[in-house]
Order: sequence, then C-alpha cells, then structure tokens
Amino acid sequence: MTLHDFLNNLENIKGDGKEYSARCPAHNDRKNSLSVSQTTDGKILLHCHAGCTPEAVVSAMGFTMNDLFPEREGCQDGTKKTPPERGQVTDEYVYFDASGVPVLKKIRLEYSDGKSFYWQAFDGTSWKNGRHGIIPPLFNQNAIPNTRDVFIVEGEKDVLTMKRVGFTAISLPDGAGSKWREEYGPLFHGKEVYIIPDNDAAGAGYAAMLAENLFRYADHVKILDLRTEWPSIWEKGDISDFCETYGEEETAAAVTQMIKQASPWLPNHIAQPRFTAKRASEFGEDNTCFVWYPYIPIGDYSVLMAEGGTGKTMFCCGIAASLSRNEPLPGDGVNLSPPDRNILLISAEDRGELLKKRLKESGAVLDRILILDCIDSEGLNFNEGIGDFHRMLKDADPNLVIIDPWHAFLGEKVDINRVNALRPVLQKLANIAKDVRCGMILVSHVNKRAQGENINNSATGSVDLINAARSAFKIVKCDLPGNEDLRIAVHTKSNYAREGKSVCYTITEGGGVRWSGFSEITRGMLEEANRSHKSPFTYLQEREEARNEEDALADAIREISVEGKTINVSYKEMQDKYGELIFGRSQPIRALEKLAARIYVEGITIVTHKSVKYGGKSRNGFSVTRKDPFSPSAA
Repeated sequence: MTLHDFLNNLENIKGDGKEYSARCPAHNDRKNSLSVSQTTDGKILLHCHAGCTPEAVVSAMGFTMNDLFPEREGCQDGTKKTPPERGQVTDEYVYFDASGVPVLKKIRLEYSDGKSFYWQAFDGTSWKNGRHGIIPPLFNQNAIPNTRDVFIVEGEKDVLTMKRVGFTAISLPDGAGSKWREEYGPLFHGKEVYIIPDNDAAGAGYAAMLAENLFRYADHVKILDLRTEWPSIWEKGDISDFCETYGEEETAAAVTQMIKQASPWLPNHIAQPRFTAKRASEFGEDNTCFVWYPYIPIGDYSVLMAEGGTGKTMFCCGIAASLSRNEPLPGDGVNLSPPDRNILLISAEDRGELLKKRLKESGAVLDRILILDCIDSEGLNFNEGIGDFHRMLKDADPNLVIIDPWHAFLGEKVDINRVNALRPVLQKLANIAKDVRCGMILVSHVNKRAQGENINNSATGSVDLINAARSAFKIVKCDLPGNEDLRIAVHTKSNYAREGKSVCYTITEGGGVRWSGFSEITRGMLEEANRSHKSPFTYLQEREEARNEEDALADAIREISVEGKTINVSYKEMQDKYGELIFGRSQPIRALEKLAARIYVEGITIVTHKSVKYGGKSRNGFSVTRKDPFSPSAA
C-alpha cells in the first residue's frame, strides 16, 4: 500500500509532504492524535499520541500490519518478491450496545505466522470498514447483568471458550492493549470478578490494570494464574489453549479450582498492611521510667507552657544543668540522666552563645549538653523532614530533648489549629521519643483564650497538643513586691503518675536557675485565679489572709460561747470588743455562715438573723450555742 492510499482512509489530514497528522480511527479522536510518516524504503510509520497501538489503528481501518509495507515487483537480484499473504477470515465478533443493537464487528484474520484484526461499523443497513468514531462496548457486555460471577479474558475467542465450559466472560475491545474507560466500572457493582490473563508480561500488566480499576466497584476481584493448573503452559498461552489441550470438562474443573486457590486482589497499600494489631497478651509490662519523676516521662513528650518573659527557657536550662551534673531535680524521684547519655537543646529563638551562658550560670557540665541553636536549626521540619530529625536524635543519643518553641519547626503546611493536621505530627514525635528512649519537652507559648477555663487549653494551637501529651507544666511569674525573680512551675497534667508538687525556682542576675522548694499553687488555683482576674500569687495571698481572718473569728466565737447555754450577740458588740475587722472583708452574716460548718464539729452552733439588745437598742446579731459534751443530746 502506498502512503497516498493509506492517507485516503483517514480523516482531517494535515501535513507537509514528510509527516502528516490525522484523527486516530482507533478511538474517538477530536485533535489529530495520529502521526503518519514514511521511511526511505516506503514503510509507513504510525504513532498515536493517545496511546493506541499500530495494530489497533490498522484494525480500526480494516487493514493489517502487512499493509504498512510497500508492494514491490521484484528484488534487487532480479527475482520476484512473494506478494503479501492474504489472511483468512476465521471469526467475526459482533459488539452490541446496551439495548442489544449491533454497532461494531471485529473480524479475525489468521496468517501462517500469526493473526490480525480489523473493524467494521454498522450504519443501520450495512457494515463499513473502520470504527467510524464509535467507542466499542465490552464484548458480551449484555451478559453482565444476568450473572454475579464475571470472568474477564483477553479476547473474544476466550470469551466464547468460557461460554462453552459454562462461565460468563467478557473482554475489552483491544485485548491486552486496551485502555480502561470509566463507564466500564459501574457495570461491575456487586460482582465477583475473575481475571484470566494470557501467560506473558502483557497479560500480567493487563490483569493488574483491570484489578486496580475494578477494585472500587466489584465485591471481590481475583486474578487466576493458568500456571497453577498448567505448569508447562507455553509463553502467551491462554484459556482457549487450555481448553484445546485438556477439553471442556477439565477446563471447567481447573477454573473452579483456581477460584478456590486465588486470594482476593488488594492494592499494594492494603495487600501489605502497614498496621497490624496485636493481642493484649503479646505486649510486655508497662515499665515507664522518668527523666524527672513525675514530671518528664521517658518515651513520650511533655509540654511546657509559659507567657513570654516568664523564664521558660531558663527553666529548661536549669533542668539540663542538674541532669548534666547527675544531681537529682526537686521532688520525690531519683531518676537521673545516665552519664553516657546527653541532653539536647534545640532552639528557634536563641543563639548558642546565649544558651551556653545560661547553662553555665546554672552550673551545667557543658560537654554533656548538645545545642542546635536558631542558626543551625533553620530548615528543621517535623512534618516533611521528620526522618532527618529522627536520625539526628539517634546520633545524639539524648536522655532528654528540649525543643523551644516546638511549633517553630512544624513547617508552613501544617495548620497548628487543626486537630487532624497536628495529631499525626505529635504521634511521630512521641514514637521517636519511644524509639530513642528519651524524654521530650515541647516548649509552647500561650494565648489568652482559656482564662477561667481549663488551664491546659492555654497552649498555642489545637488543644490536641495537651490532650495527646503525657505531662504538662505551666510556668507563672510572681508579681508580689520583692519576689520578682520567683517563678513557679505548676504540674497541670500527668498520665503516668499523680501530679507532682509545684516547683519554685528563682532567676539569678546572670540568667541562671536556682531551685527553691515548692509552692501551694495548684492547677485548680490557677484556674480559679483566672476566673477572678487575679494573678495566682495575689489569689494565694488573699486566700491566706481570708484564712487568718476566719481563724480570728473562730477564736472570738469560742471565747464568747458558754457551755450548755445560748448567747445572743450583736454584730456591733463583736466589733466593739474585737475590732472593726473581726468579720474580715465580708458582711457579718456571710462570714458567720461560712464559719458555721467548720465550728459545728466542735459542738458550737451559730444562728444568724437574730434581733439582739445592745447599748439600749435593738440590733442585728446572732446566737451561739455550745453543747455540754457530757449531756445526752451532745452524744
């Protein structure tokens, strides 16, 4: 065939005499996807940029691959060249649309050295060579709704073979070179699909492509390997070859056996699961240890919350310094950093020189502390670069890692306020702490949104930071005159032990830390102080003053009470005798009613809202009754 003859069978031809483009007849082409050119010896070359094979293109035109080669009268040596062999039509496969109307026909030609196909389209009255832009349905597609089990094979001949042995099968229009079309998928909803590929690489690829696309629709997908029932099958052997070799009855039995043996196909990320649950009995015993009991557990992360300027970095340097000296930290625990392990301090805000100064001021052994300062830590990313962070910790071998502030290393792609964005990062950090067997302090700034509520919600970002943490601190700064250097680290969460005492420390003139005992301030006091819009130190001071005032009133009540009698007393009389502040800063009735329950256990009953004579006038007052401890009623 000449190039001119070939081009005359194409549509929308464009070109310059050397290379042409046209609409590809093998698919519904709208943009001239087919390139056509010719070699110097007359061979026609084809390339479909949409992916159709040359065989599919010539089949759609009603030609064979032999038609791409030039016809010559003779060879250079003068002998006659044998004319191309004409293929023998062996089968015609009719494709029907959803309503059962024939739309396309594929004609199979057999040659001495192989086979080829070409298409014809039905125009309502006759068959015309080529597809004429018609998209082929699946072969035997109309049989799918009538069965639950559907077999997919590589060609029409195999479909008919499966029908003879008692199974419903379909094939894609271009065999192993077919492309998957989205409209195929819904046809297989709720079906059991079995794919039987030919025994070659193309067949394996075809089966994988089908399984991947059918997995979303079918109930189950299985790929049946002919080699399991026919170990000596030849290259490119198919189910039709099996049937010709062993017969229909044996083929049906082999297919049934292959179905039983094959496992359902799963995508790689499911077929090789990343997650495997274990039975509770397979786990060892919990042996949680602490860098600092009960404040910093090993194998997880703790959160340190503090407002700017409160001394959180100095607090961390104080912890590192004590561990470097192998000295116990304040509290009941005796867990220490092993001498052969380091302390790692990672900072996004401070230079190494400043951190070194603070560590020295706190008495640190500097050779045991590693620093990644604000310059060297640039680019550290707990999201995309978590592997680099993990490797760094493996190399540093720390007993404690301090990250200040931790959210500086999240990366721009992580929204710190979204739980589903933050939790995976937190889980990775906890897993790394467990793998390296170290404690980890995540230093966090705070916001003002949690005033009067859960103090642990004050950390910057999602509340999941604290929810997932095993331990948490809140540092508060003293606002009482003369105690400006005092800080309190309040233990606000503890999952592995009871919450520890609130630790006091002072900031030295050089920026070091000196531990200075414990404080009465608790998490509850912090929250109550927030609700009262007071500092915890002011709240604690006022509470102490109120307690002293209540004690003074209790002493006065004991003094005026008489055993076995009821004494009426006016508020004015109490103030004249014990001073204007005997009821403290409260109204007399409120102060007495608050005291009543406490003093009742001593046998003293207070009743308010009494009218009492004092100084010749009727005044507001109360009565005090003190029971005789030996009377029957007192018992």
